Order: sequence, then structure tokens, then C-alpha cells
Amino acid sequence: MNVSLVKLQYFVDVVDEGTFSKAALKNRIAQTSISQQIKELEQYYQCELIKRQQPVVMTQAGKVLYQNAKKVLQQFTLLEEQMEKAKNNQVELNIEYASIVDIQSLNLMLKGKNQPNFTLHKVNLGEIASNLLSGKYDFAVTFDSEFQGVAGVETKELTSGEYWLGISQDNPLATVNEVTLTQLESYPLVMLSPKIIGKSYDIMIKRSQGKLKINRIVDDIESEIFYMKQENLLGFFPKTYELTLKEEGIKLVKIIDSPHVYSVVLAWRKVGLTEIQKRFIEV
Repeated sequence: MNVSLVKLQYFVDVVDEGTFSKAALKNRIAQTSISQQIKELEQYYQCELIKRQQPVVMTQAGKVLYQNAKKVLQQFTLLEEQMEKAKNNQVELNIEYASIVDIQSLNLMLKGKNQPNFTLHKVNLGEIASNLLSGKYDFAVTFDSEFQGVAGVETKELTSGEYWLGISQDNPLATVNEVTLTQLESYPLVMLSPKIIGKSYDIMIKRSQGKLKINRIVDDIESEIFYMKQENLLGFFPKTYELTLKEEGIKLVKIIDSPHVYSVVLAWRKVGLTEIQKRFIEV
């Protein structure tokens, strides 16, 4: 027996609606049919997925299935939408990005210009090059470091800048307006993991000649800000984050003679470009 999309949809509906009867009503089928579909899922995975009570309660296995089923169903919906557009010759580009800096750079590129329809997809920075090469996305907008040494990819610079030092308002350094590299080496840091910022992590370590004092590595900016506030750690941010971080009580200061710079690029595969992709590059 295969796990069909229909079975997954019924399972998600039972959880979302809270009862088998409401899920059956939503799908306009008999409650016994819904119950049978869930039973078949449990037989397939050989475990209980839902506690039959009012409202239903997921088991641990049920929670895992629910979270992943939602992703599968969302991806299938996207596929259906894309196929419908393709069928009607309504071509749409798919662009991957990893951070707000990427979006800001893309906005600068497109401001006041006509461009084809496109959809943005947020991904982990460490996956962005492989996604592009596999053809999963038409373009990538991110730091140029992700494409260093990657054959088969061309890039166009959109913007560039420096990384500045983020300091919480309770940190002893909060009163300064700039720091030296020597000062920076004396204070503990929190950094985003290589999984999130990709090759930029190794490049920053290399540029610092291994002198950075990294106390924590985290997987998201929210966690980075949390540890900056709770443990008085310092963090690196592009200068363009200044207004956003100010609302979080984080001040950005310039690093004198900083080697920590970045360039954001539009990237694409060298071969097999369609006419619509070529026009987008020329925007």
C-alpha cells in the first residue's frame, strides 16, 4: 500500500479540525471513510498516530507525520500551481535567497524596472549553490562567497559592503562608536553556523587568522540576538541591518581596518538559459 496524498490530507484535516466528523464534513465524505484512511496510515507505519478522543491528540509519531505531511502537501500545491501556469504559457521564475540583505539587493536591482513574474524562496545559505546547480531554482541572490570555486555558475554583483560589530545596549562596549581588530579579538562572540551562512563562516575565520573568540554558534538571528543580550556576546552583521537591529536594542559599530566585507550577487547556471532567464539577467 502506498501513502497517498489523499491519506496525508485526511490525516492533516483530522488534526486541524480536532475530530473525525469535522474532517469528514470538510471533505464531504463519510466519517467511516476518514477513519479507514487513518487506520491504513497507522498500519503502514505500524504505529498509533492519533489518540481517539475529543479533540484528537497526536502521538509523538503522529506529530512527526503531521509536520512532514504539511510540507509535502504544500509542495504539491506549489507543483500544481506551477504546472497550471506552464500549461497556459505563464512562465514564472523561481529565485532563492537566504537573508534580508539578499532581498534588499534584489530590490535595488529591480527598482523601477520591468521584470518577468517570479517567486522568492528562502533557503539555508549552505544549500544555495547546490540548489542552483541542480536546477531547483532559476536564480540565486546571496553572498558571492557561496560560488567561489563552483564551476558552472555565473554571477553579477548587486551590492557590497562591510560587516559591522553588533553590541547589546548592556554590553560594556555599548558606548563606543568603532572598535579595532585588536579589541575585537578580546571579546567573546556569537556567530551563525556554517549551515546557515555557508562559506562565509570559514572565510571570516580565515580573514581573522583564527583569532576570533567564538563562545557560541547558533542557527538563526533570533538566537544570536538572545545570546548577545543574555551573555553580553558580540556578533557580526551587515551594515544594512542597522535599523532592524536598533529595534532589538542592538547597536552596530564600525570595525577599523576590517577584513570582513561582503558582496551580494545574482547567480545563475551558465548553460541552458531560457529567453526569459536571459531577459531577467539584463534587467
